[in-house]
Amino acid sequence: MNLHSLFSIKRRTGRSHFRIFLLTIAALGVLNAQARTAANANAIPEIIDISDSVAATPAGGQLVTLQQQYREQMSSGQLEQALESAKQIVSGSAVVWGENSEQVASALTNLAITQADNAEYGAAQQNFIAAINVREELTGGIVDPTLVNPLKGLATTAMALNDVEQAIPVFERAIHLSHVNLGPNNLEQVDVMDALSRAYYFLGELRRANKIQENLFRLQRRNFERDSDQYIDALLGQARWYGETRDFTRAMLAYKAVVNRMNRVYGEFDRRLVEPLVEMAFVSPGTSKQDQDLGQAAILADKDRAISRAVRIARQTKDADPVLYAQTLAKKGDFHAANFDARSARLAYLQSWRELDGDPKLHSIRNELFDAPKPARVIPIRNTHKRVPPNSPGEMALYKDRGFVELQFTVNALGRPITIEVIDSQPAGLMDKTVVRGLRNFRFRPRFVNGRPVATPNQTFRHDFRYSDERLSPGERRNIEKTEAARTRAAAKAENPPGIVVDDADGLPVDSDAAEIVIDDAGGLPVEGEESEIAIDNGGDLPVDNEEPEIAIDDAGGLPVDNEEPEILIDDADGLPVESDDER
Repeated sequence: MNLHSLFSIKRRTGRSHFRIFLLTIAALGVLNAQARTAANANAIPEIIDISDSVAATPAGGQLVTLQQQYREQMSSGQLEQALESAKQIVSGSAVVWGENSEQVASALTNLAITQADNAEYGAAQQNFIAAINVREELTGGIVDPTLVNPLKGLATTAMALNDVEQAIPVFERAIHLSHVNLGPNNLEQVDVMDALSRAYYFLGELRRANKIQENLFRLQRRNFERDSDQYIDALLGQARWYGETRDFTRAMLAYKAVVNRMNRVYGEFDRRLVEPLVEMAFVSPGTSKQDQDLGQAAILADKDRAISRAVRIARQTKDADPVLYAQTLAKKGDFHAANFDARSARLAYLQSWRELDGDPKLHSIRNELFDAPKPARVIPIRNTHKRVPPNSPGEMALYKDRGFVELQFTVNALGRPITIEVIDSQPAGLMDKTVVRGLRNFRFRPRFVNGRPVATPNQTFRHDFRYSDERLSPGERRNIEKTEAARTRAAAKAENPPGIVVDDADGLPVDSDAAEIVIDDAGGLPVEGEESEIAIDNGGDLPVDNEEPEIAIDDAGGLPVDNEEPEILIDDADGLPVESDDER
Protein backbone atom coordinates (compact mmCIF):
# COMPACT_ATOMS: atom_id res chain seq x y z
CA MET A 1 0.00 0.00 0.00
CA ASN A 2 1.29 3.33 -0.74
CA LEU A 3 -0.22 6.34 1.02
CA HIS A 4 1.03 8.84 -1.80
CA SER A 5 -1.41 10.95 -3.82
CA LEU A 6 -1.71 10.37 -7.59
CA PHE A 7 -1.00 12.85 -10.39
CA SER A 8 -2.67 11.54 -13.52
CA ILE A 9 -2.29 12.66 -17.09
CA LYS A 10 -5.22 11.50 -19.23
CA ARG A 11 -5.19 10.87 -22.91
CA ARG A 12 -7.74 10.86 -25.74
CA THR A 13 -8.33 7.17 -25.12
CA GLY A 14 -10.06 8.08 -21.87
CA ARG A 15 -7.66 5.83 -19.94
CA SER A 16 -5.50 7.21 -17.18
CA HIS A 17 -2.03 5.85 -17.90
CA PHE A 18 0.43 8.42 -16.68
CA ARG A 19 0.42 7.94 -12.91
CA ILE A 20 3.09 9.90 -11.11
CA PHE A 21 3.34 9.68 -7.36
CA LEU A 22 3.51 12.99 -5.56
CA LEU A 23 4.86 13.52 -2.07
CA THR A 24 2.48 12.85 0.79
CA ILE A 25 0.88 16.19 1.60
CA ALA A 26 -0.83 17.29 4.75
CA ALA A 27 -4.28 16.73 3.26
CA LEU A 28 -4.38 13.05 2.35
CA GLY A 29 -7.85 13.07 0.82
CA VAL A 30 -6.66 10.48 -1.68
CA LEU A 31 -6.40 7.94 1.12
CA ASN A 32 -9.84 8.67 2.48
CA ALA A 33 -12.83 6.88 1.10
CA GLN A 34 -13.15 9.44 -1.65
CA ALA A 35 -9.86 8.66 -3.39
CA ARG A 36 -9.24 11.09 -6.19
CA THR A 37 -6.33 12.19 -8.33
CA ALA A 38 -4.42 15.29 -7.31
CA ALA A 39 -4.85 16.85 -10.73
CA ASN A 40 -5.81 15.97 -14.29
CA ALA A 41 -3.09 17.28 -16.55
CA ASN A 42 -4.20 16.87 -20.13
CA ALA A 43 -0.76 16.05 -21.54
CA ILE A 44 -1.80 14.08 -24.60
CA PRO A 45 0.87 12.10 -26.49
CA GLU A 46 1.61 13.69 -29.81
CA ILE A 47 1.02 11.29 -32.71
CA ILE A 48 3.38 12.02 -35.58
CA ASP A 49 1.64 12.94 -38.83
CA ILE A 50 3.38 11.13 -41.69
CA SER A 51 2.49 12.23 -45.20
CA ASP A 52 1.50 9.74 -47.87
CA SER A 53 4.70 10.34 -49.81
CA VAL A 54 6.86 9.53 -46.83
CA ALA A 55 4.70 6.57 -45.89
CA ALA A 56 5.39 5.15 -49.34
CA THR A 57 9.08 4.80 -48.46
CA PRO A 58 10.25 1.69 -46.54
CA ALA A 59 11.28 3.75 -43.51
CA GLY A 60 8.03 5.72 -43.56
CA GLY A 61 5.92 2.59 -43.87
CA GLN A 62 7.68 1.06 -40.88
CA LEU A 63 6.98 4.19 -38.80
CA VAL A 64 3.28 4.05 -39.70
CA THR A 65 3.14 0.45 -38.46
CA LEU A 66 5.04 1.34 -35.27
CA GLN A 67 2.69 4.24 -34.54
CA GLN A 68 -0.35 1.99 -34.87
CA GLN A 69 1.26 -0.53 -32.53
CA TYR A 70 2.14 2.25 -30.08
CA ARG A 71 -1.45 3.55 -29.98
CA GLU A 72 -2.85 0.07 -29.36
CA GLN A 73 -0.25 -0.75 -26.71
CA MET A 74 -0.86 2.48 -24.80
CA SER A 75 -4.64 2.15 -24.94
CA SER A 76 -4.46 -1.43 -23.63
CA GLY A 77 -1.88 -0.69 -20.93
CA GLN A 78 0.94 -2.75 -22.49
CA LEU A 79 3.54 -0.31 -21.24
CA GLU A 80 6.66 -2.42 -21.74
CA GLN A 81 5.80 -3.04 -25.38
CA ALA A 82 4.77 0.59 -25.87
CA LEU A 83 8.12 1.70 -24.48
CA GLU A 84 10.01 -0.31 -27.08
CA SER A 85 7.77 1.01 -29.85
CA ALA A 86 8.31 4.60 -28.67
CA LYS A 87 12.08 4.16 -28.76
CA GLN A 88 11.95 2.78 -32.28
CA ILE A 89 9.75 5.70 -33.39
CA VAL A 90 12.34 8.17 -32.06
CA SER A 91 15.14 6.41 -33.95
CA GLY A 92 13.08 6.11 -37.14
CA SER A 93 11.97 9.75 -37.00
CA ALA A 94 15.60 10.89 -36.68
CA VAL A 95 16.47 8.90 -39.81
CA VAL A 96 13.53 10.21 -41.88
CA TRP A 97 13.36 13.85 -40.72
CA GLY A 98 16.64 14.50 -38.90
CA GLU A 99 17.50 14.76 -35.22
CA ASN A 100 16.41 18.39 -34.83
CA SER A 101 12.96 18.06 -36.38
CA GLU A 102 9.49 18.71 -35.04
CA GLN A 103 8.65 15.03 -35.54
CA VAL A 104 11.58 13.97 -33.36
CA ALA A 105 10.44 16.42 -30.65
CA SER A 106 6.97 14.85 -30.73
CA ALA A 107 8.44 11.34 -30.63
CA LEU A 108 10.66 12.30 -27.65
CA THR A 109 7.61 13.62 -25.80
CA ASN A 110 5.75 10.37 -26.46
CA LEU A 111 8.75 8.37 -25.25
CA ALA A 112 9.06 10.47 -22.08
CA ILE A 113 5.36 10.03 -21.25
CA THR A 114 5.69 6.27 -21.69
CA GLN A 115 8.80 6.18 -19.49
CA ALA A 116 6.97 8.11 -16.78
CA ASP A 117 4.17 5.54 -17.03
CA ASN A 118 6.79 2.91 -16.27
CA ALA A 119 8.12 4.93 -13.30
CA GLU A 120 11.38 5.64 -15.16
CA TYR A 121 11.25 9.24 -14.01
CA GLY A 122 14.91 10.12 -14.52
CA ALA A 123 14.89 8.98 -18.15
CA ALA A 124 11.53 10.67 -18.72
CA GLN A 125 12.86 13.96 -17.37
CA GLN A 126 15.84 13.85 -19.74
CA ASN A 127 13.63 13.20 -22.78
CA PHE A 128 11.16 15.94 -21.85
CA ILE A 129 14.11 18.35 -21.65
CA ALA A 130 15.44 17.08 -24.99
CA ALA A 131 12.04 17.63 -26.62
CA ILE A 132 11.86 21.18 -25.22
CA ASN A 133 15.38 21.96 -26.49
CA VAL A 134 14.56 20.72 -30.00
CA ARG A 135 11.37 22.82 -30.16
CA GLU A 136 13.12 25.94 -28.89
CA GLU A 137 15.86 25.52 -31.47
CA LEU A 138 13.29 25.09 -34.25
CA THR A 139 11.21 28.16 -33.33
CA GLY A 140 14.08 30.38 -32.21
CA GLY A 141 12.00 31.62 -29.28
CA ILE A 142 10.44 30.61 -25.98
CA VAL A 143 6.74 31.31 -26.62
CA ASP A 144 6.01 28.37 -28.91
CA PRO A 145 2.59 26.96 -27.88
CA THR A 146 3.77 23.39 -28.62
CA LEU A 147 6.12 23.72 -25.64
CA VAL A 148 3.22 23.48 -23.19
CA ASN A 149 2.82 19.71 -23.55
CA PRO A 150 6.45 18.73 -22.75
CA LEU A 151 6.60 21.42 -20.03
CA LYS A 152 3.66 19.78 -18.26
CA GLY A 153 5.40 16.44 -18.48
CA LEU A 154 8.67 17.88 -17.18
CA ALA A 155 6.96 19.49 -14.19
CA THR A 156 5.00 16.38 -13.22
CA THR A 157 8.16 14.29 -13.51
CA ALA A 158 9.93 16.72 -11.20
CA MET A 159 7.09 16.26 -8.71
CA ALA A 160 7.54 12.49 -8.95
CA LEU A 161 11.22 12.99 -8.10
CA ASN A 162 10.23 15.13 -5.08
CA ASP A 163 11.69 18.27 -6.69
CA VAL A 164 8.72 20.51 -5.92
CA GLU A 165 10.79 23.69 -6.10
CA GLN A 166 11.93 22.72 -9.59
CA ALA A 167 8.39 21.91 -10.74
CA ILE A 168 6.89 25.28 -9.78
CA PRO A 169 8.73 27.49 -12.33
CA VAL A 170 8.03 24.93 -15.07
CA PHE A 171 4.29 24.97 -14.29
CA GLU A 172 4.38 28.78 -14.24
CA ARG A 173 6.09 28.90 -17.63
CA ALA A 174 3.44 26.58 -19.11
CA ILE A 175 0.71 28.91 -17.79
CA HIS A 176 2.51 31.95 -19.21
CA LEU A 177 2.72 30.29 -22.63
CA SER A 178 -1.01 29.56 -22.58
CA HIS A 179 -1.71 33.22 -21.73
CA VAL A 180 0.51 34.50 -24.54
CA ASN A 181 -0.94 32.21 -27.16
CA LEU A 182 -4.56 31.70 -26.05
CA GLY A 183 -5.33 34.62 -23.77
CA PRO A 184 -5.60 34.88 -19.98
CA ASN A 185 -9.07 33.31 -19.79
CA ASN A 186 -8.38 30.12 -21.74
CA LEU A 187 -9.41 26.77 -20.25
CA GLU A 188 -6.26 24.97 -21.43
CA GLN A 189 -4.47 26.22 -18.32
CA VAL A 190 -6.93 24.73 -15.81
CA ASP A 191 -5.03 21.51 -15.14
CA VAL A 192 -1.69 23.33 -14.81
CA MET A 193 -3.13 25.89 -12.39
CA ASP A 194 -4.52 23.07 -10.25
CA ALA A 195 -1.16 21.31 -10.16
CA LEU A 196 0.67 24.56 -9.37
CA SER A 197 -1.62 25.29 -6.41
CA ARG A 198 -0.88 21.84 -4.97
CA ALA A 199 2.86 22.37 -5.31
CA TYR A 200 2.60 25.63 -3.37
CA TYR A 201 0.41 23.93 -0.78
CA PHE A 202 3.03 21.28 -0.23
CA LEU A 203 5.62 23.99 0.41
CA GLY A 204 3.41 25.48 3.12
CA GLU A 205 2.10 28.44 1.10
CA LEU A 206 -1.59 27.82 1.72
CA ARG A 207 -2.66 31.42 1.03
CA ARG A 208 -0.97 31.40 -2.36
CA ALA A 209 -2.40 27.97 -3.16
CA ASN A 210 -5.91 29.12 -2.20
CA LYS A 211 -5.53 32.24 -4.35
CA ILE A 212 -4.69 30.11 -7.40
CA GLN A 213 -7.69 27.87 -6.73
CA GLU A 214 -9.98 30.89 -6.41
CA ASN A 215 -8.72 32.24 -9.75
CA LEU A 216 -9.20 28.81 -11.25
CA PHE A 217 -12.85 28.64 -10.16
CA ARG A 218 -13.44 32.24 -11.33
CA LEU A 219 -12.05 31.28 -14.75
CA GLN A 220 -14.37 28.27 -15.01
CA ARG A 221 -17.39 30.27 -13.84
CA ARG A 222 -16.68 32.81 -16.58
CA ASN A 223 -16.68 30.11 -19.28
CA PHE A 224 -19.47 27.73 -18.19
CA GLU A 225 -23.25 28.02 -17.98
CA ARG A 226 -24.53 27.81 -14.40
CA ASP A 227 -26.57 24.64 -14.94
CA SER A 228 -24.03 22.88 -17.16
CA ASP A 229 -22.18 19.70 -16.24
CA GLN A 230 -18.90 21.60 -16.55
CA TYR A 231 -19.95 24.19 -13.98
CA ILE A 232 -21.09 21.49 -11.55
CA ASP A 233 -17.73 19.77 -12.01
CA ALA A 234 -16.00 23.08 -11.24
CA LEU A 235 -18.05 23.45 -8.04
CA LEU A 236 -17.15 19.89 -7.08
CA GLY A 237 -13.47 20.59 -7.68
CA GLN A 238 -13.65 23.59 -5.36
CA ALA A 239 -15.34 21.49 -2.65
CA ARG A 240 -12.68 18.80 -2.96
CA TRP A 241 -9.90 21.34 -2.66
CA TYR A 242 -11.28 22.71 0.61
CA GLY A 243 -11.76 19.15 1.85
CA GLU A 244 -8.18 18.19 1.06
CA THR A 245 -6.83 21.30 2.78
CA ARG A 246 -9.02 20.53 5.82
CA ASP A 247 -11.10 23.70 5.58
CA PHE A 248 -14.21 21.92 6.82
CA THR A 249 -16.60 24.88 6.88
CA ARG A 250 -15.88 25.98 3.32
CA ALA A 251 -15.81 22.39 2.09
CA MET A 252 -19.27 21.60 3.48
CA LEU A 253 -20.71 24.83 2.07
CA ALA A 254 -19.24 24.01 -1.35
CA TYR A 255 -20.52 20.42 -1.25
CA LYS A 256 -24.00 21.62 -0.29
CA ALA A 257 -23.92 24.04 -3.23
CA VAL A 258 -23.03 21.11 -5.51
CA VAL A 259 -25.85 18.95 -4.13
CA ASN A 260 -28.43 21.75 -4.34
CA ARG A 261 -27.56 22.50 -7.96
CA MET A 262 -27.64 18.78 -8.83
CA ASN A 263 -31.06 18.50 -7.16
CA ARG A 264 -32.37 21.25 -9.41
CA VAL A 265 -30.65 20.14 -12.63
CA TYR A 266 -30.77 16.32 -12.34
CA GLY A 267 -33.45 15.58 -9.75
CA GLU A 268 -33.31 14.57 -6.08
CA PHE A 269 -32.73 10.85 -6.73
CA ASP A 270 -30.27 11.04 -9.59
CA ARG A 271 -27.39 8.58 -9.18
CA ARG A 272 -24.87 11.37 -9.87
CA LEU A 273 -25.63 12.73 -6.40
CA VAL A 274 -24.06 9.68 -4.73
CA GLU A 275 -20.44 10.71 -5.31
CA PRO A 276 -20.55 14.21 -3.74
CA LEU A 277 -22.72 12.96 -0.86
CA VAL A 278 -20.20 10.22 -0.07
CA GLU A 279 -17.34 12.70 -0.25
CA MET A 280 -19.16 15.03 2.16
CA ALA A 281 -19.22 12.23 4.74
CA PHE A 282 -15.42 12.03 4.75
CA VAL A 283 -14.50 15.70 5.02
CA SER A 284 -12.36 16.12 8.14
CA PRO A 285 -12.63 19.21 10.35
CA GLY A 286 -9.51 21.34 10.49
CA THR A 287 -7.82 23.22 13.29
CA SER A 288 -9.45 26.60 12.67
CA LYS A 289 -11.56 28.14 15.44
CA GLN A 290 -14.57 28.19 13.09
CA ASP A 291 -14.32 24.43 12.58
CA GLN A 292 -13.73 23.72 16.26
CA ASP A 293 -16.73 25.82 17.31
CA LEU A 294 -19.05 23.60 15.29
CA GLY A 295 -18.68 20.74 17.77
CA GLN A 296 -18.06 17.07 17.05
CA ALA A 297 -21.73 16.07 17.47
CA ALA A 298 -22.95 18.61 14.89
CA ILE A 299 -20.20 17.67 12.45
CA LEU A 300 -20.91 13.94 12.76
CA ALA A 301 -24.67 14.46 12.34
CA ASP A 302 -24.13 16.51 9.17
CA LYS A 303 -21.87 13.85 7.68
CA ASP A 304 -24.14 10.98 8.74
CA ARG A 305 -27.08 12.60 6.90
CA ALA A 306 -24.95 12.81 3.76
CA ILE A 307 -23.88 9.14 3.73
CA SER A 308 -27.41 7.96 4.62
CA ARG A 309 -28.91 9.89 1.72
CA ALA A 310 -26.26 8.48 -0.62
CA VAL A 311 -27.30 4.94 0.40
CA ARG A 312 -31.00 5.75 -0.14
CA ILE A 313 -30.35 7.11 -3.63
CA ALA A 314 -28.17 4.12 -4.52
CA ARG A 315 -30.91 1.77 -3.28
CA GLN A 316 -33.37 3.41 -5.67
CA THR A 317 -31.12 2.34 -8.58
CA LYS A 318 -30.33 -1.08 -7.10
CA ASP A 319 -32.07 -3.08 -9.83
CA ALA A 320 -30.47 -1.10 -12.64
CA ASP A 321 -27.07 -0.72 -10.96
CA PRO A 322 -26.42 -3.21 -8.13
CA VAL A 323 -22.71 -2.35 -8.18
CA LEU A 324 -23.34 1.28 -7.19
CA TYR A 325 -25.49 0.16 -4.27
CA ALA A 326 -22.86 -2.30 -3.03
CA GLN A 327 -20.07 0.26 -3.40
CA THR A 328 -22.06 2.86 -1.47
CA LEU A 329 -22.73 0.36 1.32
CA ALA A 330 -19.00 -0.33 1.52
CA LYS A 331 -18.40 3.43 1.80
CA LYS A 332 -20.96 3.56 4.58
CA GLY A 333 -18.99 0.86 6.37
CA ASP A 334 -15.84 2.95 5.92
CA PHE A 335 -17.67 5.93 7.41
CA HIS A 336 -18.60 3.98 10.55
CA ALA A 337 -15.09 2.50 10.82
CA ALA A 338 -13.60 5.99 10.57
CA ASN A 339 -15.82 7.06 13.46
CA PHE A 340 -14.94 4.02 15.62
CA ASP A 341 -18.30 2.28 15.27
CA ALA A 342 -16.91 -1.17 14.47
CA ARG A 343 -20.23 -3.02 14.79
CA SER A 344 -22.12 -0.75 12.36
CA ALA A 345 -19.17 -0.87 9.99
CA ARG A 346 -19.21 -4.66 9.95
CA LEU A 347 -22.94 -4.79 9.27
CA ALA A 348 -22.58 -2.43 6.29
CA TYR A 349 -19.63 -4.43 4.93
CA LEU A 350 -21.53 -7.72 5.24
CA GLN A 351 -24.55 -6.25 3.45
CA SER A 352 -22.31 -4.98 0.64
CA TRP A 353 -20.65 -8.40 0.34
CA ARG A 354 -24.01 -10.20 0.12
CA GLU A 355 -25.29 -7.83 -2.58
CA LEU A 356 -22.40 -8.92 -4.81
CA ASP A 357 -21.88 -12.51 -3.68
CA GLY A 358 -25.14 -13.84 -5.10
CA ASP A 359 -24.27 -13.06 -8.73
CA PRO A 360 -21.11 -14.75 -10.10
CA LYS A 361 -20.82 -11.96 -12.67
CA LEU A 362 -20.26 -9.50 -9.82
CA HIS A 363 -17.60 -11.50 -7.98
CA SER A 364 -14.80 -9.47 -9.56
CA ILE A 365 -16.34 -6.29 -8.10
CA ARG A 366 -16.77 -8.05 -4.75
CA ASN A 367 -13.12 -9.06 -4.76
CA GLU A 368 -12.06 -5.55 -5.71
CA LEU A 369 -13.87 -4.19 -2.67
CA PHE A 370 -12.88 -6.85 -0.14
CA ASP A 371 -9.83 -8.87 -1.25
CA ALA A 372 -7.39 -6.55 0.59
CA PRO A 373 -7.59 -3.92 3.34
CA LYS A 374 -8.67 -0.46 2.14
CA PRO A 375 -8.07 2.81 4.05
CA ALA A 376 -11.21 4.07 5.79
CA ARG A 377 -9.73 6.71 8.09
CA VAL A 378 -6.45 8.50 7.47
CA ILE A 379 -5.04 11.09 9.83
CA PRO A 380 -2.46 13.35 8.16
CA ILE A 381 1.09 12.91 9.40
CA ARG A 382 3.27 15.97 9.20
CA ASN A 383 5.78 15.98 6.34
CA THR A 384 8.58 17.71 8.27
CA HIS A 385 10.42 16.32 11.27
CA LYS A 386 9.48 19.47 13.21
CA ARG A 387 6.21 21.34 13.03
CA VAL A 388 6.15 24.21 10.55
CA PRO A 389 3.53 26.95 11.06
CA PRO A 390 1.05 27.38 8.19
CA ASN A 391 1.93 29.88 5.48
CA SER A 392 5.62 29.81 6.36
CA PRO A 393 7.34 29.21 3.02
CA GLY A 394 10.63 30.58 4.31
CA GLU A 395 10.61 28.09 7.18
CA MET A 396 9.62 25.22 4.89
CA ALA A 397 12.48 26.02 2.51
CA LEU A 398 14.99 25.21 5.25
CA TYR A 399 13.99 21.54 5.21
CA LYS A 400 15.94 20.48 2.14
CA ASP A 401 16.96 16.95 3.15
CA ARG A 402 14.69 13.98 2.41
CA GLY A 403 13.83 11.15 4.75
CA PHE A 404 11.33 8.32 5.02
CA VAL A 405 9.87 5.78 7.40
CA GLU A 406 8.63 2.39 6.18
CA LEU A 407 6.40 0.31 8.43
CA GLN A 408 5.01 -3.20 8.37
CA PHE A 409 1.79 -4.03 10.19
CA THR A 410 -1.26 -6.27 10.38
CA VAL A 411 -4.82 -5.11 9.77
CA ASN A 412 -6.98 -7.14 12.14
CA ALA A 413 -10.55 -8.25 11.53
CA LEU A 414 -11.85 -5.02 13.06
CA GLY A 415 -9.84 -2.89 10.62
CA ARG A 416 -7.28 -1.73 13.18
CA PRO A 417 -3.53 -1.65 12.48
CA ILE A 418 -1.68 -3.78 15.02
CA THR A 419 1.84 -5.21 15.50
CA ILE A 420 3.37 -2.16 13.83
CA GLU A 421 7.10 -2.51 13.16
CA VAL A 422 9.63 -0.15 11.59
CA ILE A 423 11.34 -2.07 8.80
CA ASP A 424 13.43 0.84 7.49
CA SER A 425 13.88 4.56 7.99
CA GLN A 426 16.29 7.30 7.05
CA PRO A 427 17.53 8.96 9.17
CA ALA A 428 17.06 6.09 11.57
CA GLY A 429 14.81 6.96 14.49
CA LEU A 430 14.19 10.60 13.55
CA MET A 431 10.49 10.28 12.70
CA ASP A 432 9.87 6.62 13.60
CA LYS A 433 7.73 7.21 16.70
CA THR A 434 5.73 10.01 15.06
CA VAL A 435 4.83 7.88 12.05
CA VAL A 436 4.00 4.82 14.18
CA ARG A 437 1.67 6.94 16.35
CA GLY A 438 0.06 8.33 13.23
CA LEU A 439 -0.55 4.91 11.72
CA ARG A 440 -2.20 3.69 14.94
CA ASN A 441 -4.95 6.26 14.35
CA PHE A 442 -5.75 4.86 10.89
CA ARG A 443 -8.72 2.59 10.30
CA PHE A 444 -9.17 0.14 7.42
CA ARG A 445 -11.87 -1.81 5.67
CA PRO A 446 -10.75 -5.36 6.58
CA ARG A 447 -10.23 -8.15 4.10
CA PHE A 448 -13.17 -10.55 3.78
CA VAL A 449 -12.98 -14.29 3.12
CA ASN A 450 -16.20 -16.23 2.58
CA GLY A 451 -18.20 -13.33 3.94
CA ARG A 452 -16.19 -12.94 7.16
CA PRO A 453 -13.60 -10.28 8.05
CA VAL A 454 -10.12 -11.69 8.65
CA ALA A 455 -6.76 -10.36 9.75
CA THR A 456 -4.25 -9.47 7.01
CA PRO A 457 -0.55 -9.42 7.92
CA ASN A 458 2.45 -7.97 6.08
CA GLN A 459 0.88 -4.66 5.10
CA THR A 460 3.36 -1.85 4.41
CA PHE A 461 3.18 1.90 4.77
CA ARG A 462 5.79 4.44 3.69
CA HIS A 463 5.84 8.07 4.78
CA ASP A 464 8.19 10.55 3.12
CA PHE A 465 9.18 13.71 4.95
CA ARG A 466 11.65 16.57 4.90
CA TYR A 467 14.21 17.51 7.52
CA SER A 468 17.20 19.79 7.93
CA ASP A 469 20.41 18.01 8.82
CA GLU A 470 21.91 21.32 9.93
CA ARG A 471 19.08 21.91 12.40
CA LEU A 472 19.15 18.51 14.11
CA SER A 473 19.66 18.84 17.86
CA PRO A 474 22.43 16.90 19.69
CA GLY A 475 19.76 14.69 21.23
CA GLU A 476 18.30 13.87 17.82
CA ARG A 477 21.75 13.00 16.49
CA ARG A 478 22.42 10.72 19.46
CA ASN A 479 19.07 9.01 18.90
CA ILE A 480 19.89 8.45 15.21
CA GLU A 481 23.26 6.92 16.11
CA LYS A 482 21.69 4.75 18.83
CA THR A 483 18.98 3.48 16.45
CA GLU A 484 21.50 2.73 13.70
CA ALA A 485 23.70 0.81 16.16
CA ALA A 486 20.71 -1.23 17.38
CA ARG A 487 19.78 -2.10 13.80
CA THR A 488 23.35 -3.15 13.04
CA ARG A 489 23.33 -5.48 16.05
CA ALA A 490 19.95 -6.88 15.06
CA ALA A 491 21.13 -7.50 11.50
CA ALA A 492 24.28 -9.24 12.73
CA LYS A 493 22.19 -11.37 15.08
CA ALA A 494 19.88 -12.36 12.23
CA GLU A 495 22.84 -13.38 10.04
CA ASN A 496 24.49 -15.36 12.86
CA PRO A 497 21.94 -17.50 14.73
CA PRO A 498 22.21 -17.05 18.50
CA GLY A 499 23.89 -19.72 20.55
CA ILE A 500 26.30 -20.06 23.44
CA VAL A 501 29.55 -18.15 22.90
CA VAL A 502 32.63 -19.91 24.33
CA ASP A 503 35.80 -18.15 25.47
CA ASP A 504 38.75 -19.93 23.88
CA ALA A 505 40.91 -19.14 26.90
CA ASP A 506 39.03 -21.21 29.46
CA GLY A 507 36.33 -22.95 27.43
CA LEU A 508 33.55 -21.38 29.47
CA PRO A 509 30.52 -19.55 28.03
CA VAL A 510 30.92 -15.78 28.12
CA ASP A 511 28.57 -12.82 27.83
CA SER A 512 27.87 -11.90 24.20
CA ASP A 513 25.55 -9.57 22.39
CA ALA A 514 24.31 -12.50 20.36
CA ALA A 515 24.17 -15.01 23.20
CA GLU A 516 20.83 -16.62 23.76
CA ILE A 517 21.53 -17.53 27.41
CA VAL A 518 24.00 -15.53 29.52
CA ILE A 519 25.92 -17.42 32.20
CA ASP A 520 27.03 -15.97 35.52
CA ASP A 521 30.69 -16.90 35.82
CA ALA A 522 30.49 -16.69 39.58
CA GLY A 523 27.83 -19.28 40.22
CA GLY A 524 27.33 -20.94 36.88
CA LEU A 525 23.68 -20.01 36.93
CA PRO A 526 21.89 -18.28 34.06
CA VAL A 527 21.29 -14.58 34.73
CA GLU A 528 19.29 -11.88 33.04
CA GLY A 529 21.13 -10.29 30.06
CA GLU A 530 20.53 -7.18 28.04
CA GLU A 531 19.27 -9.02 24.99
CA SER A 532 18.66 -12.57 26.19
CA GLU A 533 15.62 -14.26 24.74
CA ILE A 534 14.95 -16.13 28.00
CA ALA A 535 15.62 -14.35 31.28
CA ILE A 536 15.98 -16.56 34.39
CA ASP A 537 14.81 -15.64 37.87
CA ASN A 538 17.74 -16.66 40.04
CA GLY A 539 15.44 -16.98 42.99
CA GLY A 540 13.19 -19.70 41.66
CA ASP A 541 14.70 -20.72 38.32
CA LEU A 542 11.46 -19.61 36.65
CA PRO A 543 11.27 -17.52 33.50
CA VAL A 544 10.44 -13.85 34.12
CA ASP A 545 8.98 -11.19 31.84
CA ASN A 546 11.24 -9.52 29.30
CA GLU A 547 10.50 -6.01 28.11
CA GLU A 548 8.71 -7.31 25.00
CA PRO A 549 7.69 -10.95 25.49
CA GLU A 550 5.82 -12.67 22.71
CA ILE A 551 3.61 -14.45 25.27
CA ALA A 552 3.24 -13.14 28.80
CA ILE A 553 2.93 -15.82 31.52
CA ASP A 554 0.68 -15.53 34.52
CA ASP A 555 2.96 -16.63 37.34
CA ALA A 556 -0.05 -17.57 39.42
CA GLY A 557 -1.59 -20.08 37.05
CA GLY A 558 0.99 -20.58 34.35
CA LEU A 559 -1.52 -19.51 31.72
CA PRO A 560 -0.93 -16.99 28.93
CA VAL A 561 -2.36 -13.54 29.62
CA ASP A 562 -3.34 -10.68 27.30
CA ASN A 563 -0.61 -8.84 25.46
CA GLU A 564 -0.77 -5.10 24.91
CA GLU A 565 -2.12 -5.43 21.36
CA PRO A 566 -4.20 -8.59 20.90
CA GLU A 567 -5.38 -9.11 17.33
CA ILE A 568 -8.97 -10.06 18.09
CA LEU A 569 -10.77 -10.33 21.42
CA ILE A 570 -13.65 -12.78 21.52
CA ASP A 571 -16.77 -12.28 23.55
CA ASP A 572 -17.48 -15.68 25.06
CA ALA A 573 -21.15 -14.83 25.13
CA ASP A 574 -21.73 -14.64 21.39
CA GLY A 575 -18.39 -15.55 19.82
CA LEU A 576 -18.04 -12.18 18.07
CA PRO A 577 -15.05 -9.87 18.19
CA VAL A 578 -15.43 -7.10 20.73
CA GLU A 579 -13.47 -3.95 21.41
CA SER A 580 -10.92 -3.84 24.20
CA ASP A 581 -9.62 -0.93 26.23
CA ASP A 582 -6.15 -1.52 24.86
CA GLU A 583 -7.32 -1.39 21.27
CA ARG A 584 -9.60 1.52 21.87
